[in-house]
Amino acid sequence: EEEAATFKLEASLQALGKDSKRLTADFVAFSGELQKTTTIADDAAIAMFQMATSRGLEEDSAKRAIKNAIGMQAAFGMNAQAALRMTSALEQGNASMLQRFFPTLRTIKDESKKVAEAQRLLAGTFKVAEAEVKTFAGFSKQLGNVIGDSFEGIGAVIAKGVRPVLE
Repeated sequence: EEEAATFKLEASLQALGKDSKRLTADFVAFSGELQKTTTIADDAAIAMFQMATSRGLEEDSAKRAIKNAIGMQAAFGMNAQAALRMTSALEQGNASMLQRFFPTLRTIKDESKKVAEAQRLLAGTFKVAEAEVKTFAGFSKQLGNVIGDSFEGIGAVIAKGVRPVLE
């Protein structure tokens, strides 16, 4: 799954005319760090980067949107696509979708202040994602991610050996 997600990310970045090799390496490394500190699998984070960049987010904005989306998943039990849709919109200056999760945003009339407050609130949700790994369920999920990475490594070695025979 990681190979497919990485391939799609790189292809998406190329289509956007970005420095795909550098950005892919950066996003994959960041995804690995997210896997170490949360229960999100690195291949899921890489897929989120592909979605974020397809929505027009640049490096730092994409990273922040993904961290915020992971926080929303942990704090509100939502799926990755819905969370990323909201956090991507926030990165583009639109906090309106987040008002149902953070009702206090409705009282802020100035859009730039609303966006800043939404970012502050979402940073708190990422702490929930980080705390989740301290539970047995979180530890089990992280362990599953590590085991999955091991199988991906074994599969890559096998594929490399078999590919010349098939060609």
